[in-house]
Amino acid sequence: MDPRALAPLLQRFPRAEFAMAYGSGVLPQAGYGAASPPTVDLVLGVADAREWHRRNMRRNAAHYPSCALIGGPRFAAWLQSLGAGMYYIADVAMNVRGALRPVKYGVVSLARLQSDLRHWDSLYVSGRMQKPFVTLRPNELVSRANDKNVANAVKATLLLLPQAFTEDTFLTTYTNLSYMGDVRLTVGAENPNKAANIVSKQRDLFRQHFKAYPSALQVLSTVTDYGGRLRKAGGPGKQLVVEQDVSTSTRVELFRGLPKRFLGRMTARCGDRPDGVIRAWVESGRHQDVLRRAIAAVVFASSTTQAAKGLLTTGVSRSLCYARAKLRKAAEQRAGKKRRLDT
Repeated sequence: MDPRALAPLLQRFPRAEFAMAYGSGVLPQAGYGAASPPTVDLVLGVADAREWHRRNMRRNAAHYPSCALIGGPRFAAWLQSLGAGMYYIADVAMNVRGALRPVKYGVVSLARLQSDLRHWDSLYVSGRMQKPFVTLRPNELVSRANDKNVANAVKATLLLLPQAFTEDTFLTTYTNLSYMGDVRLTVGAENPNKAANIVSKQRDLFRQHFKAYPSALQVLSTVTDYGGRLRKAGGPGKQLVVEQDVSTSTRVELFRGLPKRFLGRMTARCGDRPDGVIRAWVESGRHQDVLRRAIAAVVFASSTTQAAKGLLTTGVSRSLCYARAKLRKAAEQRAGKKRRLDT
C-alpha cells in the first residue's frame, strides 16, 4: 500500500515521535485477497505514555473499553508498561482512501521500543521491525537501534542455517524468528505458514530492507556471498544459492555478537566462562537448538502477556471479535493449503 494513503491516519491520533505500518494490510502477503482486506497494523512510539493516552482518550474515547476510561491515562500507561510494553487497540474502523478499513494500533514508549530493538527484551516490536515495514514518521534514534536489531536477526538466522542454502530458505528462517514460541500459533490463531506467505510476496522488499541497514549488510557481506550480491545494482536477480562461512571461529563470533542481555539469559548458569560454553555449543552442534529455545522462550512470554492484556486494552467483546477473525482466517488458509496438496 502506498504510504501516502496511510499518512493521514496519523492525524487521528495525538502526535507520536515514531510511527510505522506493517503486516498483511500494508504489504503484500500470500493468502489474502481483495474481497476481505486485512487489518492495517500501526505502531506509534511516544515520549510520554501517560500524556499520550490522556490526549487520545479525549480524542478517541470510543477506542478504549470502559475499564480503561474509568482507570484513566495513569491506568492505561501502567497497563502498557506490562509485558512487552505495548498497548494495542484492535478492530477500529478508520477511513483509508475513502474506504473503511479495520485498524489495529499499538502504543509503545520510545525508551521501551529502543530497548527491545537493541536488547531483544521481548522480541515483540523488534520482531515486527526485523521484517519490511512502512515508516510513516521516521525517528533517527529508532532507525539506529533497528540497524542493530536487523543485524542481530541476520546473525541468528545464519547460525540456524547450514553452509549452503537458498535465498528463500534464508528469508523464511529470518522471518520465522519472531514467530518461534508465539502463543497465537499454539492456539491456532495464526497461520503456521505465515513466514513462507510473507517471503513469497516480499522477496524484493527484503532485499531493499537489508540494504537500508548498514550493520546487517556488513554481516551478510562478511560471512556470506549474499551481501555482495545485494550491493550490486538491481540486486541478486533470480532465486540463488547462498554460501556462508561455518568455521567454528565464525560461528562463535556470530553467537557472541547477539544482544548482550539476550545472550546473558542463555549463559547465566554457565558461571564465569560464557565464551567457553558458547564454543562448546558450536563445536557440538548444539548451538542451533540452544538458540531456538532461547528465542522461543522470549517470544512465548511476550506474546502470552500481550494476548492477555488485549482483553483490557481493547475490551472483551472487541477482542473476541478480533480473535474470531484471526482464527477464521488461519483456518481458511490451512484449508486452502490442504486443497492444494490434495489436487
